[in-house]
Amino acid sequence: MKLLLATSICFLSACASLSTNNSVPLKLGWSNNTQKMVLDRGASLDVSGSLSSVVSAGPIVVYANTTNSVNAYNKKTGKLVWSNHHKGGASGLSVDSENAYYVSTQGKLYSVKLTSGETNWSVAFNHQSMPHSNIDSDILYVFTYKDQLYAINKKDGSKAWTYTHRSESNAINMLGGTQPVTNNNFAFVGTSDGYLIAIKKSDGLVAWKTQLNKNIKLNDLDATPLLSEGSLYINSYDGNLYALNATNGKTLWSTEAGGGYGASIKGDRIYFSNDKGEVLSANKKTGKEVVSLYKTKKGVTTKPVINDDHLLFTETQGSIVNLNLSDKSYSKYSTGLGIIADLIIDEESNIFAASKSAKIYSLKVKKEKELSW
Repeated sequence: MKLLLATSICFLSACASLSTNNSVPLKLGWSNNTQKMVLDRGASLDVSGSLSSVVSAGPIVVYANTTNSVNAYNKKTGKLVWSNHHKGGASGLSVDSENAYYVSTQGKLYSVKLTSGETNWSVAFNHQSMPHSNIDSDILYVFTYKDQLYAINKKDGSKAWTYTHRSESNAINMLGGTQPVTNNNFAFVGTSDGYLIAIKKSDGLVAWKTQLNKNIKLNDLDATPLLSEGSLYINSYDGNLYALNATNGKTLWSTEAGGGYGASIKGDRIYFSNDKGEVLSANKKTGKEVVSLYKTKKGVTTKPVINDDHLLFTETQGSIVNLNLSDKSYSKYSTGLGIIADLIIDEESNIFAASKSAKIYSLKVKKEKELSW
């Protein structure tokens, strides 16, 4: 199968953008269709959607689509640096300063060089796992939709330990499970049956677990937990945002305004989205003083990400939004394609987002001296 990938630059005249009042417009740098390809006779292309976010690593960004490939691009130009083809694509992408790690749909966990995509090592892995991953020092933590957490040695792919959570619910689980997050002692994961669990990094044993989402129909925990000053915050499909003590798992507070995506913190405020299409903020210590900042007309919004005095997030219907926190004015860049993965912002305020059809967008907040266009 021949793989053809091409960068397409979208100029202002051809792009749908919108600004209100004091908001700063978003400027498209480049976009790239990561799954543009020529198919062998009889082959089919799966464009049912991609859950992966773009990952930033120095001068490049890496993206794993769920169709056919893992690709790395130059941040500034969008030029393809390398592409590794995998039938059915890959997921569970994480990077450190030298390597990228991911799980192919065909059932292998890979470590590859960031500069070239060359394989360092690969090991057999559950091909139905649909994992999330995170890196902590020399360990890669991989959590699957089967509620299994693996601690993997980055050097050679060997397993340090494995933890398996046994579901205690008869509810319908929609491929639930969160990305793992860690502190000095624990790895934290949310499960497909609504539990938030702290697992000891030293031996893979449970330190504590708390059932949060008790929704009868959908009780997954999918939003990545957020650690801040000894507290653990997580959004839930039961319509609540929770704050817990990270040491013992005791609930500090909950507010009936949650949803399925992650949260961000600035100062004494926590910013999050709910299942009604709103972006909100609340007092991070009490969960009170809830304020609605934005409401989409259709669908929901993803995790709000802080960029100075603005929030950036995507609407699942396809727009990338830059919201001014001081007056709630906003600008939008419309991709015309659905977006369900969180966007990211790198250290230079470059914004990267990926659509359900695995198209990457690189945007920048337009500088004041450029506002004459």
